[in-house]
Parts: sequence; structure tokens; C-alpha cells
Amino acid sequence: MAFIVLSKLERFVPSEIRKRGAEYARGGAVRIRARRSPENPLRADVYGSDLYDVALAYSERALWATCTCPYFERDLDICKHIWATVIRCEQTAVSFPGPVDDLLSEGEPDFDDDEDDPGVDEEYVPRSAPPRAPHLRPVPSRWRSQLGTVDSYARDAIDGASVPDEIIWVLDPEESGTSIQIQITSRGFKKNGERTKPKAVRIDPAVVSRIPDARDREILATLTTSSYGWDSLETSRSIGWPLAEYLVPKLIETGRLWIRIAKSEYAPGVTLDAGEPWRLKIQAVDGGGKYALAASFYRGDETIAVHEPLAVTRGGFLIFRDTIARFADEGTHAWASLLRRDRIEIPAKE
Repeated sequence: MAFIVLSKLERFVPSEIRKRGAEYARGGAVRIRARRSPENPLRADVYGSDLYDVALAYSERALWATCTCPYFERDLDICKHIWATVIRCEQTAVSFPGPVDDLLSEGEPDFDDDEDDPGVDEEYVPRSAPPRAPHLRPVPSRWRSQLGTVDSYARDAIDGASVPDEIIWVLDPEESGTSIQIQITSRGFKKNGERTKPKAVRIDPAVVSRIPDARDREILATLTTSSYGWDSLETSRSIGWPLAEYLVPKLIETGRLWIRIAKSEYAPGVTLDAGEPWRLKIQAVDGGGKYALAASFYRGDETIAVHEPLAVTRGGFLIFRDTIARFADEGTHAWASLLRRDRIEIPAKE
């Protein structure tokens, strides 16, 4: 028995269909019916503007799919309901008789409904599906479907997504702490030729190879593989340790890492402090009947107040207005966060 590997099937489905199908899957719109064994065709109810019946049958290392939605009836192409079902199959570890290498559309299905299947919930009474079109196009032969997916995938990669001519990486100190919060933005042009302020931009993984700057391509490729996505890279990404240790210097090397210092206000030209890492120092200061915990950062003979950095991240880094320095997090990040946030006073008698 084998399970679906979603990344192997993405190339057979246009990006917009994948995006809509992912939304359906995340929203809980798919109900997979019980079946006797992995050899039986899989049936699913998908809730959209109506209730649609999706069927997946395994044959020759491929899933042959049908759906009762108007889009499939008209074009015999993989629809969002089919893709949502495929996603749920992967998420719930539904097994098939063998490896699944292809996802193909089929014409009029000849699957049995298994009305007497004891595994089917008899109390579940779905709404009736929309009537099937009386005249379907002839079922395309497999080789035509396979070659058609190459054209569809290539067309998506070339025409389906825009490529920003410049990427501005915006670091948000207020949202950074356990990880570094980065927003992917781009700037357009005003009528007078000047650049606009950075605006969040979604980038389709299919166009990463066409990004002009090789450094941006490397960063985007790393972000793409660090967490699975069904369509485009999210505009805001959390980069935790140890990935941040690798990516933050790369972001600085682009010369386009900006730090958000206020709403619609940024500090460009961020540099990397090449000095030794900063360390946290905590002292108990006698305040007459009570002791206050005072924290600071130090390296060598240098000392700075614990509140001076805009952010302290786990792992880690100290983020300043125009500089990012290394922080030797020796299990002290939680202490630094606490003492930046609260004043701790301990009565002497305690």
C-alpha cells in the first residue's frame, strides 16, 4: 500500500485550482466516505456552492478523478473539489494499492456507490448533487492528459504569477522574539518616477527562478522548502533558530533589509555587527528593603541597557535601529524578555 505525496502531483494542476482547493481543504469542506479496502474507488462529498461528489480510482500508478461540479462536467479538467479531496487524502494518510505518480481526469464514472457498504454512515443524508451534463465530451486518452499537464504547468509558471523587479525584506521588531518576523514586500513607481513605500507581495514558488537577484532566489527557495505551501509564499514569515542564523546574514547581504521602526516608517541599509556576541547580565540592586533585578547586555568592556535593542530574539540576535548583532543565548532569552517587559522587585525579608 502507498500514500499520496502531494508535491508529486502539483505539476498536474494549475496554481489557481490548487489555491482554491487548499482553501476548501483547510475549511473542512471535504468528507471522505468509508470504503472496504484501498483497492476500492474512493468517494468524497465536497461542500461548495452545492454538494459535489468526487471519485478517485487507482490504476497503473495514477489516480483517475471525476467530480459532479459544472467545471468538471464542462471541461473534464481537475477541479478545486478534486484537489481538495487529494489534499485531505494526504492529510489523513489514505492509502492506495500502489505509488501515485499521476492525477488524471476521467469522463463518466462507472464506480459503484456501495450502498450496502457497512462502513458508510447510514444516517448521513447529503443534498442531491447537481444533474450531470447530458452530453460529455469524449474521455481524453491518457497520453493527451499527460501532455496537457506539461502545457498547463508551463503556462502557470510563465503567465500565472507576477515577478517583482525589486524585493524589500522588512523586519518587524515588535513581532520578533522567539523568532524573527520578516515581511516580503516590493516597491512600485509613482508618476514622477520615484519609488513607492514597500507593500506586501505574494510570490508564487513557480516564479522564484525568474527573480533577478540570485541572493533573493536563494532566500525565497529556502523559505519555500522550510514550510510546505499550496500556492504562494505568505507575505509574512517567522524565521526561527537555527534557520535565522543562516538567513539573516543573507538578508543583510542583499542591501535591502529594512527595519520597521514605526507605522509606514523604515530604517534602510541594515548592517551586520561583526563583533563578538552580546551576553545578558543580571544583578540584584539593593533598593532599601528590597532588591530590584537589573539587566544589561555586555561584551568585553561594552555594556548597554537591556531596553536599548528594539528586539531580542531566541538563538539569537539583538536588533537595533540600523544594525543587527549576535546574542549568545545561553538559555537567557526568556530572562531578557521578562526583564525588558517587567520590573522585578523582591522584598529583602523574602
